[in-house]
Amino acid sequence: MSACPRCGGAIPEGRFSVCPRCLLDDGEPPVLIGQGALELGDELGRGGMGVVFKARDHKLGREVAVKFLPAALASRPEFRVRFEREAHALALLNHPNIVTIHDYGEEDGQGYIVMELATGTTLQSLLPLAPQRAIDVVLKIGDALSYAHGHGIIHRDIKPGNILVDSAGNIKVTDFGLARMAGDDARGWTLTTPDQALGTVYYMAPEILAGAPPSPRMDIYSLGVLLYHTMTGALPMGDFERLPGNVDRVVRRAIAQAPEKRYASVDELLSDLRQARAHASEAEGRLPPAEQQWLRAVALVYATASAVAGWALVASVTPQAVNASELHPLALVLPRKLDDGRLVSLARFEVWPTLGALAGFGVALTASGFLRRHWSQTGLDRPNPDPPLAESRWMLALGIASWILYAWRSLGALWGHRLVANYSPFLGAILELSVMYILWAGILEARRRSRPLTSEPKMLIGFGMAMTPPALEILTYALPWLD
Repeated sequence: MSACPRCGGAIPEGRFSVCPRCLLDDGEPPVLIGQGALELGDELGRGGMGVVFKARDHKLGREVAVKFLPAALASRPEFRVRFEREAHALALLNHPNIVTIHDYGEEDGQGYIVMELATGTTLQSLLPLAPQRAIDVVLKIGDALSYAHGHGIIHRDIKPGNILVDSAGNIKVTDFGLARMAGDDARGWTLTTPDQALGTVYYMAPEILAGAPPSPRMDIYSLGVLLYHTMTGALPMGDFERLPGNVDRVVRRAIAQAPEKRYASVDELLSDLRQARAHASEAEGRLPPAEQQWLRAVALVYATASAVAGWALVASVTPQAVNASELHPLALVLPRKLDDGRLVSLARFEVWPTLGALAGFGVALTASGFLRRHWSQTGLDRPNPDPPLAESRWMLALGIASWILYAWRSLGALWGHRLVANYSPFLGAILELSVMYILWAGILEARRRSRPLTSEPKMLIGFGMAMTPPALEILTYALPWLD
């Protein structure tokens, strides 16, 4: 098929020796085929197995796509058989994720098939996709292949270029030109030999190159490669990088070199992939283990600074009776003079604890700045506000534990249990430090994923519960000094 010197479009040979597009632009009669039922329009695309035109089906009153066998191949009987086989294979299939065939014919020695006009772009131009979206796309492709396998048809050329994605995200599998009826061992169906393999080599199962008869496991291999390629934008070659969670196990089993080690059916693969998606959905947006360690380290620095700040606050608001010469007057807040000349300091500015807290927060801010810059550079600092924070459950549990410990201490003091009274302050300090750690880990993760803390009621309620017992203790200690 030659190119038009005027517009560069394809010029079919035979009766199509004139460019259809230019004929239409010049006001000439339209190019009609199929006894005038089809009016050809613009070229939509071309590949190794044909050229596709947009057309108008006057008989049915709808827009369709017409695929012509390339003129350079039309004279070769084996390729005409392949082209006809595509039409027959597609005619058996009626699935929402497979391009539908409407008709088949021949015009001036050139075979063509009339197909559903599937709009959109190829999956190849969209790679890579977000993990959940990639899994959803592969699940739809797998459903289409499972349906085709049920009709005895093996695609054998699954790749991103043969998957169409429209603006609404709908998926269409195209180009069953390499399909073959499974189980038919007649040589008339076998157009592939060990030294002449069809399809895209990186997506081809190894046994195809050896001339093995078609099997669903060939499409399973291609689907595994497609899943990895769609999620990462790279091909699983050599010692390729692992995927998160159970999705990695699904891919590695699907692309096993030995066919018997792969999934026995597409349905089995899809079942495992749906389970992996459910687990991945829970963990979506979480950091890799190594990155989580850095987040925990920064959260621990913040927790330490918060503990120092808490110590400074408690030291500052603990009432004390001191000599007037022991504190600078500017450090006292609302002092009251006693009869013996001492001052009652209800609150004051504790220099070293306060400066220690400020220094701690300075270190924490510096560490979090480096961490956030690293996330930004590696693409880990991306919005993902929907999944809840795992820290919220821990915070609520710590809040409940704080109240249990507070009640335990109060009852122990009431009943005279010294062991309870002696050790509960230590346990309470451990709990409060844990609360600060969980709080800052949650804040850092929420900022990374752009999730507002107002969407985490468990976090807020748990923190309020955890802070209530120490606040009550301080009030209980301070109120007698106010009289």
